[in-house]
Amino acid sequence: EKDCIKEEQVVIEENSKNSDDSSDIAFVELDRLMYKGSVYELPIDNTSYHTKQLTCARMHEIHKMRYQPNRMVISVVSNLPFEHVKHIVAASFFVKTKNRVLCDPKLDQYLPTQADTLIKIIEKKSEVTTHVAVGFRVDEADRYKLVLLKTIVGGAMSGRLFTILREQNGLT
Repeated sequence: EKDCIKEEQVVIEENSKNSDDSSDIAFVELDRLMYKGSVYELPIDNTSYHTKQLTCARMHEIHKMRYQPNRMVISVVSNLPFEHVKHIVAASFFVKTKNRVLCDPKLDQYLPTQADTLIKIIEKKSEVTTHVAVGFRVDEADRYKLVLLKTIVGGAMSGRLFTILREQNGLT
C-alpha cells in the first residue's frame, strides 16, 4: 500500500508535466474530437482522476479486470532464434493466464458515427512551436499498418518527415 501511494504521487507529477506539454495536449484533444460521444474520448489518465478517492484495493481490482493477456500485444526484438522466442512466450504469463475476470459490463463501447469534420485550435501564448494533429478512424485490420506508417513518417526526431524538414531543409 505504501508503494501504491508513492507511485500515485509519481503519476500525478507526470500528469502535471503532460498537462503543460503542447504535443500531449494536441493528441488528447485529437482523441476528444475523433471519439466524441464515446468512452474513447476520455484520456487514459489526467490530474482530475486523482482528485477522486481511488484506493489501492480498487486499483488492483481495475488492474485484474483490464490488464489481461487477451487484450495485449507482445513485441519481441531479439537476436535469439525464433523457436527459442516462441518457447519463452509459450511459458509466459501471456499464454498461461486465462481470463479470470470479465470486462466491466457497465462500460459502453459504442462509437457514434461522425458526419462532420471537426477542428480544434488551441493557442498557447508562451509557445513558439506549432503542433498539428490530423486523425481519422480506420478499420481494425489497418490499425497496426498505420501505426507503423506514422512511426516511419512522423515519428519524433527519427521520423522521415522530421529528417526531411530539419536535416535536409532546415525548416524546423
